[in-house]
Amino acid sequence: MINKNKTLLIHDWCGHPFTFDLSRELASRGYLVHYVYTLASSGPKALIGDTGDSLVVHQIDFDPIQKSKFFTRWFQDREYGNRVAEIVDKVRPDIVLSANTPLESQRKIVQACQRNHVPFIFWQQDIISIAARSILSKRNFLLGALVGRYFKKLEKKLLQQSRRVVVIAEDFKSIIEEWGVSNQKIDVIQNWAPIADIPVLNRNNAFSEKNNLEDKFVILYSGTMGMKHNPHMISRLAAHFSNDPRMQFVVATDGVGWQVLKEEIAKRHLHNILLLPLQPFEIFPQVLASADILLVLLEKDAGIFSVPSKVWSGYCASKPTLLAAPQDNLAAKVTCRINAGVVVSPDDFKGAVAEITALAADDERRILMGKNAREFAEKEFPIERVADRFEQVFDATLSPEKLTS
Repeated sequence: MINKNKTLLIHDWCGHPFTFDLSRELASRGYLVHYVYTLASSGPKALIGDTGDSLVVHQIDFDPIQKSKFFTRWFQDREYGNRVAEIVDKVRPDIVLSANTPLESQRKIVQACQRNHVPFIFWQQDIISIAARSILSKRNFLLGALVGRYFKKLEKKLLQQSRRVVVIAEDFKSIIEEWGVSNQKIDVIQNWAPIADIPVLNRNNAFSEKNNLEDKFVILYSGTMGMKHNPHMISRLAAHFSNDPRMQFVVATDGVGWQVLKEEIAKRHLHNILLLPLQPFEIFPQVLASADILLVLLEKDAGIFSVPSKVWSGYCASKPTLLAAPQDNLAAKVTCRINAGVVVSPDDFKGAVAEITALAADDERRILMGKNAREFAEKEFPIERVADRFEQVFDATLSPEKLTS
């Protein structure tokens, strides 16, 4: 293994809890870790807390990202990349690992690594060019095709320029191999949730008491609700169950879905949806514990390029999951394989109604699914195990005999 007296720069545009979890563990192993993120992106944020001398946190102050304005965002992404590049120039780490990063930002980071002769690892959480083409084509087919082609060319180039690539699913690997990325420099490391920070708690807790959820059957959606999710599925489900006083939908989210649901609640008079902003990570375990079912949404054409990490948080909390997602998505396949929940097609409203009804009537089944989920998390998610895998990647990155073109 490589000498631990190395400096790592780990960049996560989103600042997710699991990437900070990795940074914290690597710092405890003797690395000097610079963790870089911004609050300008949407989604759940890590609870940073006291980091000590071996973990330096750089929070980049930046204007909110204009996701719905393509050209404005293009300039924002480039400027944000310049801000991260400035940190690379200053720190000059031994390795840069960058995740969840817009491609124009990633381009600037890669360029900074090249001029400083720093090995760059592309940590690919989504296949961004496929996502962009799919999402934008729903608004304007021609725009989606043009932007998708531009981003595909850029994404391929950045992947080819990377010293190594970490992907979160085998399906990603086959796609980027077709793009000319050598199999020898691709590592598959599935995402996880910080299990040490998400204990199994009582269903009745401060969060559930504050929101009067103790006597309800709670279907919880927690996490970003963007263009690859369908908020109308939640409003339709809530409308269907509106005459059952026990059924309560709780949605803690941000992004475009929050506004859609706010309008749907007013339009349909949906008294059984509690719409909240994303909750702070320090009470996130309470939020999860208050649920009877965790609801996860993923559009059909997003199955190939995205894996919803919110599923793994639910596993830690020992909760069954209802995924309205493609059957071939990694999270769906794992959930079915270990019997940790149920999966329906993203547009199968009747199927979702039937599964909620069945789960609500079967306490033992829900308990078993939650138990299976937690057992999987206890086996797969301990950060020591994950960090071992990343150290192997760092070793391959810095060992001359293991380098590939």
